[in-house]
Amino acid sequence: MKTVLPTSSQSSHLKTLQTQLFYALIFQTLIPVILMHTPAFFIFIATFLDCSFELLGQIPSITIVLYPAIDPLPNIFIIRNYRIATLNYLRKALQIFFKGNLKIGISECTNRINTDSTINDTHTNVATVTPAAQK
Repeated sequence: MKTVLPTSSQSSHLKTLQTQLFYALIFQTLIPVILMHTPAFFIFIATFLDCSFELLGQIPSITIVLYPAIDPLPNIFIIRNYRIATLNYLRKALQIFFKGNLKIGISECTNRINTDSTINDTHTNVATVTPAAQK
């Protein structure tokens, strides 16, 4: 993939997006192999060897149920725009939950002390929680 992309006449943003989609596709291919095909393989092998384990019937049931919940996660975490949108949504949800006392910032480091002696810290990739009781 690295040899094809540099020779094309695509923008760097498009190349980055194509790389992210490629890695997401790889993970979305591995998830069903691990969650469905591997347990089924062991069931077939146990059947051919005339072995019976109760656990062999329960594991595929659990992994098949987990598959729809786990399948979209590579797209959410690998593709940058989806990741940013998800993190912004979670950040807003946490701010609502903590009634605005949760400061999660991706900005410059600033420390300000308010007049009511509460500290507002905003650090890059650092979460600071000020309990509501200290207001």
